[in-house]
Parts: sequence; C-alpha cells; structure tokens
Amino acid sequence: MAKKKQKKGGQQGQQFLSPDEYLKQRARTLVIGKCYVSEDIEKAGEGHVIVSRRHTGGKVSVAFYLVDIWCVGVKDSYYRLRMEDYEFEEMIEEYRLGIRECSYEEAHNRIYGAIAFAEEAGIAPDKSFNVTKYMLEEDTDDIPLIEYEYGREGKHTLITRNNLEASRYLPLLKKNLGEGNYDFILKVDPGFDDEDDWTDENKVDEDPWKPRKMADLVAKKDKDLLIYYASLLGFDLDNNLSDDEVRRKYVSTILDNPLMVLYHLPLRDLRVLKEARDDSTQRPGVFVIYDYRRYLMECFGMAEGHFGAFGYYQVYIAEDFANAFLPLLAESLEDRPNKLRLTMETFVEGMANLYGEVSIDDVKAQLKVLFEAEEESDVDELFDIAYENSSMLQLSVYNDNGRRYVMSPYAWGDEDAQRQEIARQSEGIASRRQFTYEEITLAGGQPVPVIPNKHSKEFEAFLTDRLCMRESQVMDACFNIWYDLMHEKEVLPDVEIETAEQFFEDYVLGQAEVTLTPQICAEGRQLLKAYIDSMPRWTLKGHAIEDVE
Repeated sequence: MAKKKQKKGGQQGQQFLSPDEYLKQRARTLVIGKCYVSEDIEKAGEGHVIVSRRHTGGKVSVAFYLVDIWCVGVKDSYYRLRMEDYEFEEMIEEYRLGIRECSYEEAHNRIYGAIAFAEEAGIAPDKSFNVTKYMLEEDTDDIPLIEYEYGREGKHTLITRNNLEASRYLPLLKKNLGEGNYDFILKVDPGFDDEDDWTDENKVDEDPWKPRKMADLVAKKDKDLLIYYASLLGFDLDNNLSDDEVRRKYVSTILDNPLMVLYHLPLRDLRVLKEARDDSTQRPGVFVIYDYRRYLMECFGMAEGHFGAFGYYQVYIAEDFANAFLPLLAESLEDRPNKLRLTMETFVEGMANLYGEVSIDDVKAQLKVLFEAEEESDVDELFDIAYENSSMLQLSVYNDNGRRYVMSPYAWGDEDAQRQEIARQSEGIASRRQFTYEEITLAGGQPVPVIPNKHSKEFEAFLTDRLCMRESQVMDACFNIWYDLMHEKEVLPDVEIETAEQFFEDYVLGQAEVTLTPQICAEGRQLLKAYIDSMPRWTLKGHAIEDVE
C-alpha cells in the first residue's frame, strides 16, 4: 500500500475514519454530556434512553437507544456525530414532553439492565448496538450499580403490535424460559397507553402462526391448478380423480420425492430453506428483508407468506415439508446438474431484471460466451435440459410469434404497455454492450435485484453517514428508487405512479430522523440525480453502466 503524503514539517496526514470506526475508536475519549430517559418507561414497558458526549471544540455526538425493559432489551439504536449545539438542542426539544434529564449512571443501568434481562430469554440486543455501545462506558464495576425493575410484575412480557415481532421472539421465549414462564400480549389497538387497558382479551397463549401441514395449505387450491403444478414439478396427476383425491395424491407425491422437488425449486426458495435449516431457534418461519415477490413454495402449497411491518416478509414453511426436505438440502445444492440448473435460472432472471425483457436467443448468446461453448447447439442442449427441470423458467418464459422471451418479475401491471415502452425507448440505440457476468448474476436470484450503478457507493454513503439510515433502510430506499424509475411511465386507473424524486423527498428526506439543513438536502438531491442518471433501466435497454454518461 502506498504511504500517505506527509504535511510540511514531516507530520503524517490525518487519518480519516468512517463514522462507525470513529465511534468505536474515539467516542469513549469524549466527555459525557447530557443524558435523558423517557418519563413513562416503567409504565409503558419501553422508551428512549439518550446519551450525549461533547467534543473539545463544542460539538455534540449523541446516541439514541429504544429500550424494552419488559422483554426485548435494546430494540433499536442509532447515532449522530459532531452536531452543532443548537442542532442537539432542537433535536432534544422534539422529545421535551416525553423525556426527562437523568444522570449517566441511570442511563447506563437502564440500558445494560434491560439487556441482561433480555438475555435470560435468549434475546440479544439489536445489531445496531454493536456500534452504538461505544457511546457508552464499558459495563464494568466502575459504573455504580442501580437496581431497576424489569419485566411486567417481574415476568418477561412480550408486547407486540404485529405478527412479525411475535414470530421472531416467541420461539426464543419458549426455548429459554419454557411454557408458562412468560406473557405475550398482542396490542391490537394502537391507542392503548394505560396499563389498565391491558386485558385478558389482548393476551394470546401461543404463536399467532402455528406450524402448518401441506394438507392445510392445499385444502382450498383448485384441482386443475394442482394438476398444473404437479406437471411443473415433474409428475402427473389423474384428472379423473376427485378434488380431495387429487389433493391427497399431490401432497403425498411431493413428500415421498423430496429430491425431485428440490431440483425444481429456484435459488431464492432454496435460500429460504437453508436459512430455516440453519436457524437454531426452530421457528416456523423465515424473515426475508424487503421482499416483493411470492415464492414458488407458496404457490405449490409448501409454505405460506405474509407481509409484516416495515416491508419485512415472513415465509412459514409447512411442518411436514420441512421435515422431509431440510435434511436433503445440502445434497441438492452440491449436485452438479442442479447447480447448473440454478446457474441458468439466476442468469436468466438477472438479464431480465437488467433489460426488463430479454429473448432466450440473447440469453443463449451470453451463455455461449460464459461456458466457452464452440457450437450453438451445445448451449441449446444445456438450456433445454435446465428448462425441462426448472419450474421457474417454465413459468416465466413466454412465446411471441415463435420466439421465446422472459420478462422481469418486477414487470409493470400492463405487460403489453411495458413491451411497447421498451421497444420505443430502444429505437435508434446502436450500441448493444453487454453487462458483465458478475452484474447479471447479482441481479438475479435475490429477494430484490442488485442493479449495478457507478454512483452506488457515494449515494449509499450519504444515506448512511449523513442521514444515519440503517443498512436495511438503505437497501429499501435504493430498491424503491429503482422500482419507481421502472414504473414512472406506467398508467394504471386510479393509481398515481410515484416518481423516484418524489419518493426521495417524501420518504427519505421527509422521514429522516436527523436535523436536515439546506446544505444536506441540496447534497442529497445532487447525489440522487447522479445515481438516477447512471441507473441501467428498461428505457436504456442494452446499455451497461459504462454507456451512461
């Protein structure tokens, strides 16, 4: 690595640290400033704890912790570095009616006491605490111990407003505390604030989503649909059977032939199954961050999915399906023909996401280069083998005047209008440079597509460093910007299509939990423009990032 240039006088240049690294290395050298805690934290069961530190030049760094003292511990946290004094005071003023100033010792004990209580139930602090903990002093005997009450009447009590949180924490409570040693309250009315409002009607004795069997999931599926799904999975069902007989035969054939079915599921489904297999909590579902598509397992009656809060998606896998399939997952992923099939699927989906719509002939031309095939017939054979064993390809490929095409699963509602728009915008484009293999594979097989953009790093750094957004929030923002760009020309009755710029103003800048200055807003808009201008989209069909100036 080249040495840094030295300043005059022979002193080495200043080492610039990322915000996270600065917090880890320098925060505990700063003087502790004012601290605050929510006034009703003991009554409500959760609240904010705020800790600030002062820089020698007068600026303020601050960390905010959302603390659940009844069960979960630190649920969330974030920080701001080098705020002006007036910015800090304005931020605190927003909390003024709900918080009170406290000593650092109280703030420290509130946080670490809640963490210790949560750990009894096997619940770790939110991963953001891995960084924000450095705004606190180390949890040693140097900090005077202050005893506070944790739990509701001394008992771990999970208060949740949605099934997402419930299915995340209940398996841990069951595993580590045992049945009957904790309470679970579903807060059905967001207007509840007083403890007297918590009645037995709000209590739920068990998980909101019980483990299901495949028979439950296919019970209401149409007979003809199950026959069609069976053909996609490689077996036939007799149309002369009754509806109930078709359902029973469908379920039993799948459960008796796990490897055959695994060889038909796409990579994104297998990733969910792998997460379920590796999950030590044995929870009935798997969380997928910011997913926008159903899984084939759901269509085939092997799982069911539900959208939760904040864009999260929960996939609940049928109990008998999981028992039969999870032990064989590693074998299917290592099988060479199956790996080839998964590579084909990912490649096709990636090209469709980047181009909007792509012909199978164009896919094969790329595959010929990828596999260094001498003859086109070799690629034809490879693709046809993958197609015959791929439910995803069979569902996504369509014929148009004798040519086969595949369209992005993030397509417009009106597919004909989308095709016309792609064709219109592509007229007169002479260059047809291809995306790289790495760009294509990254854009396929993921819960959301990874779209290459030469301004990604600086735009994402702005969202992280200046707006203090978490990684999952940055992912969501970037996806929605891309998604709005894809749909900006779409016309749907009674639906207003939001532009990427509107999304950025309303949901990124508009809901940022930091004090926004005109300078920060102007910087954000400038970076957004560069990010949008360099975004490969369906209106730039055939162009890679180098083509966009």
